[in-house]
Amino acid sequence: MNLDAKGGGKVRFIIDGTDGYVSTVETGMDTRAGEAAKVGSIIEVSPPSLRTVDRNIQALAIGKDYHGKPRDGLIGNYAIATSGPDDWTDGRGSRGAAHIRAHRLRLATLAEAGVVEVVSQDKDGDPYEWRVPKDFEQRAIALDMKQGRASGVKLLSVQDLEAQLDSQGSTWLDRSQVSWSKGAIDQMCSNQSAFAKELDAAFRRRQSWLMQRGYAQARPDGTVSYQRGYVKALEQEGFSAATQKLEGITGKPFIAAQAGRLIEGTVKQKYELTQGPHALIETQRAFYLVPWESAHVQRWGKRIKGRVLSGGGIDWDAGRNRGIGR
Repeated sequence: MNLDAKGGGKVRFIIDGTDGYVSTVETGMDTRAGEAAKVGSIIEVSPPSLRTVDRNIQALAIGKDYHGKPRDGLIGNYAIATSGPDDWTDGRGSRGAAHIRAHRLRLATLAEAGVVEVVSQDKDGDPYEWRVPKDFEQRAIALDMKQGRASGVKLLSVQDLEAQLDSQGSTWLDRSQVSWSKGAIDQMCSNQSAFAKELDAAFRRRQSWLMQRGYAQARPDGTVSYQRGYVKALEQEGFSAATQKLEGITGKPFIAAQAGRLIEGTVKQKYELTQGPHALIETQRAFYLVPWESAHVQRWGKRIKGRVLSGGGIDWDAGRNRGIGR
């Protein structure tokens, strides 16, 4: 894949596809692919579709309310809250709060663009109920396409194939090994595609690497079995290597984000790992490395505070009020 041009809020890629054709595709600069992909990165191109939050909004709009009556396109805060994690009811639920916040932010964007209509507001003047049109799917996708966010371009790996072959951390080749072994990836490839042949050779070489490391082994029937949890183990290896490198760069020790810990520091850097982007959060004496979230964009260069959850993830709204309105 070659980066052709950037401009106008979009990124244009020239791609060598597994179908044997060279083509171009565009995506928004603020998408994951538009922001991080580079020459040699692996991307997947598919028809535009609803984002996850939009699928839930649509499902609520055509579903039934608490009393079993059709909503007929009308949804409110309570419906949104009860469609997600149930921990919002205890007053400390962060997953439920994040679910509500994501839906309200998306609905605000949709309302501003005229895709949905605000029907009522709470006592503070904030939107409380929305009317979702019957053609919501088409209109939501059209809005995303207009903003350059619905091109169907998905970033599979920032690394090119050569870099993945000897990577200490988990790679797209590792995550796709089982599918490749079963022939699922071959079905998407043209036998005449140079990239498909390169891809097949890369999978074989990475498979040998995994076998040498004890993450896979050959069976008597000629097939290969993979150690359970091998991708997670590789992720941890890569993460440990990254923190050691950053300790040398920053001159500060790394602190693990253990459950219950309150993380407080300055968002300093977006650091790419093979499993995805992470935020480098520094204090005066140490640093944390945590999965990247939209909250880090909003607090770039500023202090941020969050509580590590026992079930995984971090509550970046720690200490804030979490009501559902009215």
